[in-house]
Amino acid sequence: MLVLAAENAAGAVVGRVWVALQWPGKIGAWICQIEVVAEQRGKGYGRALLRAAEEATAAEGVEAIGLNVFGENTVARSLYASSGHEITSLQMRKQLRAGHTVSPPEP
Repeated sequence: MLVLAAENAAGAVVGRVWVALQWPGKIGAWICQIEVVAEQRGKGYGRALLRAAEEATAAEGVEAIGLNVFGENTVARSLYASSGHEITSLQMRKQLRAGHTVSPPEP
């Protein structure tokens, strides 16, 4: 495990990233969590944490790093894409009404 923190100029912790250097079923490391305090977002701390995690992970000899991001989190998705991360899987979901019966298709 690897945990890194981001600090502001006053030395207050404004973000953290937690990386599993080995993740069952995955090739390479896995970013389990990356977070920045809400009022500090948009100031480059997330990008700095991501870069630091990648550098520290590479220094451990790990050749790849992955993460999960919610589809509606467009800011994070943009950060990851602009940092070179690629989509490797995609999950989809449909909200169903309780008690709704699905009819078979017409022949």
